[in-house]
Amino acid sequence: MGRSQPKTLRYFVIGIAAALVIGLAIAYGVQISTPPVSVPLVSTSGKQVNVVLSGKPTVIVFFATWCPYCAYDAKWVLPQFTTKVKKAGGQVLGVQANLQLGQGVPGPLGNPYAGKDGSHFQPPKAKEQSDSLAALRKYEKDFNLNYPLYFDPHLTYTTKMGVVNYPSFAFFDASGKFVAGLGGVQSESNLWSTFQSAAAK
Repeated sequence: MGRSQPKTLRYFVIGIAAALVIGLAIAYGVQISTPPVSVPLVSTSGKQVNVVLSGKPTVIVFFATWCPYCAYDAKWVLPQFTTKVKKAGGQVLGVQANLQLGQGVPGPLGNPYAGKDGSHFQPPKAKEQSDSLAALRKYEKDFNLNYPLYFDPHLTYTTKMGVVNYPSFAFFDASGKFVAGLGGVQSESNLWSTFQSAAAK
């Protein structure tokens, strides 16, 4: 009996230490996996802002002003989709994902591939931001958008997100964690079902 007590005590202490280590690891994992998320972007007014993605489910639309498929969604899909997202407590943000200028012409409702590519030139670096912001303001006005647009300086965030298609859609849950992504022109129903899944996370 006397010899087994130290061994039992040793196992007990080891068990407690292991539980503490695992508990701390889990707590740390949760902490680093759901941090407050903010993205440094430039608003259409030209001001540097940190756009907060946590706090509510968020959809980011990565687009190019010259892209006809982006223009199709901007005209026929996104205004109605954004209204539904806002009513559900979420937010939609647009991010200019390409520096080439021009404005795409959308196809008619039901035919997103009948639009016209509006690209015409790449601005010189010195004019890059001012020209892109002017293009964004025109795009916002022409399509009467009900969500804010931003310019991504040096396309840092766009590149980090791995955007290769225009438009692309990134869905985040309320903690700011990326949940899903879609590439190419989308229907409202497809965007809405993906948003609902992301919001439920």
